[in-house]
Amino acid sequence: MNLLSKRAAVLLILSLLLAYGLLLFAIRFFNHASAWAHHPANKHLYAEGNLVCSGTIYDRFGHILAQVDEGAIKYSEDKAVRTAVMHAVGDLEGNVATGALAAFSSRLSGWDIINGAYRFQPKQRELWLTLDADLCATAYRELRGSKGTVGVYNYKTGEILCMVSTPSFDPLNPPDLDADPEKYEGVYINRLLSASYTPGSVFKLVTTAAALENLSGIEERLYHCEGKLLIGEGVVTCLARHGEITLEQALAHSCNVAFAHIALELGAETLQKYADLSGFNAGLDVDGIKTAAGRVNVLAAEGADLAWAGIGQYTNTANPLNFMAFMGAIANNGVR
Repeated sequence: MNLLSKRAAVLLILSLLLAYGLLLFAIRFFNHASAWAHHPANKHLYAEGNLVCSGTIYDRFGHILAQVDEGAIKYSEDKAVRTAVMHAVGDLEGNVATGALAAFSSRLSGWDIINGAYRFQPKQRELWLTLDADLCATAYRELRGSKGTVGVYNYKTGEILCMVSTPSFDPLNPPDLDADPEKYEGVYINRLLSASYTPGSVFKLVTTAAALENLSGIEERLYHCEGKLLIGEGVVTCLARHGEITLEQALAHSCNVAFAHIALELGAETLQKYADLSGFNAGLDVDGIKTAAGRVNVLAAEGADLAWAGIGQYTNTANPLNFMAFMGAIANNGVR
């Protein structure tokens, strides 16, 4: 009887482990099946690293940005457009992980969790982006070779109209990156989605929100700006001498001295609270693509460091698309 009890206990444990394993697999399957199926090693969907399917990627006006036909990729006939939207569409080798060719591969392959990629007949698939190809090309030209990004979106609908990142290149004529590594530094990174920068004066809106809700009579106060403010051994400089200035005027003229005073009065904890509430420490989701999260940690800042933090300097960083969504939420009466 004792032997039977032990065997029963072992079987019960093994059954529980099997059930746990099946449950864990089912959860991982539903969460990651698409990524597993669209690994380049899957010969059913890929040949030499390229999707074996037929599909076309369009901009919002129906201009062809890329066509995939049994693994061969054709891009827009306009070199300026090809280069401008390279990060949004993707390159031939799949190095731009956030490009549509990689990020939306399941839509191009026709894969779904029930049927996989099996179809009785091949189907031409269409993927429409909200981008305006001509607007992207214009933004790319205006960057004039500088490293950076341009984003434009409709804050009422959330549609991204322009997504440009530089440096870029013509995907039909990839450069030799090793020949000029400085010029092409970070060339496979979509800076609108996957980079973070010092927010600068955009962050003054966060400081303003904190001031309006926490400092009594802030709208009637006057701050005096002589072009700089000494704080202990540190100094906060301003681009102009604004003289006597209100909060509204300080925001309109981007007065560093006024916002230094405000940040010091608010204190590090309040400033940190409003940075978190405004989303500067979080990423966003763009059709399943996760953006980079910024980093605002001012809890240890004091003196001139705290003053600069309230101006958007110090060690503050934020994702450009998050900047854009934050400004859009203000324009849209607080709704992002």
